[in-house]
Amino acid sequence: MKRQLEQKGIRLFLNDVKKQRWAILAVIACLLLLKAATGASCPMVALTGFPCPGCGLTRAGIHLMHGEVQSAFRIHPFIYGVAAYGAVFAINRYLLGRRMGKVLRGSLVLLVAAMCLFYIWRMIRYFPGDPPISYYGHNLLRRTMTLFQYFLLK
Repeated sequence: MKRQLEQKGIRLFLNDVKKQRWAILAVIACLLLLKAATGASCPMVALTGFPCPGCGLTRAGIHLMHGEVQSAFRIHPFIYGVAAYGAVFAINRYLLGRRMGKVLRGSLVLLVAAMCLFYIWRMIRYFPGDPPISYYGHNLLRRTMTLFQYFLLK
């Protein structure tokens, strides 16, 4: 029974990936393009130079996977909410075979809203500071503005 659930979950996951393959490929292509053009891997940082509400989550997740709980929290305290939500979503979708319900959707909205409020507080309190709360000067917006100024003032 357990093996059948695992196989069903894997098939469902692969089917989800197959259905969204073009969107996944487009996102990967955009990330690679932005990384090549600006050196930044975060789309908001690459475009504007400013960190986004999720900036630091990847680094915090890596620290969490290495068991470095305190450093993960210092980098981005919402890593625990994001990880918990991801685990509950994966269990609900791929082990239990359920669609995203109102409770799961509502908790996602609350998590994102809380992250945005925390982002505002962190930007007011710490910006510009140590990464991930720092300004990235090689962004596309700044480069574009510099290019326009060069041609307009020439």
